[in-house]
Amino acid sequence: MELNKLFALFWHFTFYSLLAVGGVSSTLFTIHHYLVESTHWIRDDQFFALYTIAQIAPGPNLQIVTLFGYQVAGLIGGLVTLLGMCGPSSLLAIFFEHTTNLYHTSIWSSLIRKSMTPIAIGLLFANGYTIAFHVDGVSFQLIAITCITILLNIKTKLHPLILIAGGAVIGATFI
Repeated sequence: MELNKLFALFWHFTFYSLLAVGGVSSTLFTIHHYLVESTHWIRDDQFFALYTIAQIAPGPNLQIVTLFGYQVAGLIGGLVTLLGMCGPSSLLAIFFEHTTNLYHTSIWSSLIRKSMTPIAIGLLFANGYTIAFHVDGVSFQLIAITCITILLNIKTKLHPLILIAGGAVIGATFI
């Protein structure tokens, strides 16, 4: 087992943990770039197969990190990526919560909390872009269904599962 590979996994996933404002899924595009395009440790089809397994399996979305690490460097790789992803962000969250409780009347506390929403949304859109354009058979119809679903989600009070189910039915029927 290469110690350099484990070290690189740890530090990259530590960075991703600090970037993952909307959860680990918000950094999927960056993780994909690193593991597939930069290091070539995982093939594109393996990456999305692991992502699919993690989405289908019960449990938190964070399990995807362990699957990536396991694919790259075995059991130790899975543990290293999990520690890199959970450790720093957990410490930062504890520090932030403690600090905002102490200074809850400060304008900075409110500004930081409000600034996280657009960052998370931007990261999730980048994630959606990565997934959409690395899937076989991307077509105008699929892009249109996705855009309409996003607009309906923003403009209406419909539950997201209804929109997802509707998109699936339309996709299965017409595409």
